[in-house]
Amino acid sequence: TTPDEITKAIKDLQSRGASYFILDFRNNGGGLVDAGVNIANLFLGKGPIMEQQYRDQPVKTYQVEQPGLFAKISMVLLVNHGTASAAEIVAGALQAQKRALLIGTPTYGKDTIQLVYTLNDGSSLHVTAAHWWIPGIPEGSLEGKGLQPDIIVPDDAAHQAELRNAAIKSLIK
Repeated sequence: TTPDEITKAIKDLQSRGASYFILDFRNNGGGLVDAGVNIANLFLGKGPIMEQQYRDQPVKTYQVEQPGLFAKISMVLLVNHGTASAAEIVAGALQAQKRALLIGTPTYGKDTIQLVYTLNDGSSLHVTAAHWWIPGIPEGSLEGKGLQPDIIVPDDAAHQAELRNAAIKSLIK
């Protein structure tokens, strides 16, 4: 439901006069690959979003099929070490296509897809089944290092005003 929720929120904010957007992906652990791809689609006009490969399978490329509803809005993304998985797919695709600046600290660096099996006792087994990457970002550079922000600002209470100011300056330049 996240792509629909984002669409509703942005349309509501636009109806109130908002024209610049700061998407806060800090501490967003991500989620399903399809949700990440669908969110990236909202903000991109064309091109590849990500590629993935399961063992002994061909590479699957996710492409923008038609320009997204918000492909022309002015935006930046806030990221930190807690930005992972599908959130990194969105951030990486927007950064690679020079669609949005990333501001903050390097992301987590999760470039794998896991299958999750719930066990009878309520615990779960996570099996890494595939690897993904963002075209335009060197393959293998994400794992363990994360996406590198365009503007680095420490992620702590002392730097919140600096983070906000960097985001605003990037939008209204």
